[in-house]
Amino acid sequence: MLGLLQPPRLRVLIVCTANVCRSPLAEALLRDRLGRVPAGRRIAVSSAGTRVAAPGRAPDPRLRPLLAELGALLPRIRARQATGALLARADRILVMEQSHADELAELAGGELPQLSLLDPAGDIPDPYFADGETFRAVAGQIVAAVDRRAEELLASLVRGSV
Repeated sequence: MLGLLQPPRLRVLIVCTANVCRSPLAEALLRDRLGRVPAGRRIAVSSAGTRVAAPGRAPDPRLRPLLAELGALLPRIRARQATGALLARADRILVMEQSHADELAELAGGELPQLSLLDPAGDIPDPYFADGETFRAVAGQIVAAVDRRAEELLASLVRGSV
């Protein structure tokens, strides 16, 4: 119960383009992974987009069954635009592509030291217009990256480096 009353020690913002596909998937998965560990409940996870065409839009309908297969739920996520205020509140910002990092740095008016790619190996492509097979392949890349990042975030809490 105590963990529920304490404010988050770490705020993570996950960013893609429209905030309807990649970042909601990563947000749901990261919340799920962190929620399984008591320390993980001290990490707040949210998402946003760099170019949100339809603020308030629900995530891509392909996400719910995919997350169910992975044993995770799709929380009530709605598309929202990344803003300077969101960036300022985030302790960590994870983006899908280098272009998102560039756009956010421009929005912030300079370098964002807390920003990195979700997948350290490189960009995660946008599967929005992709066929089912490609969509699943991109989802697999997100799952692997989220699993790695969840471990890193939990370790940073244990080390007290947040």
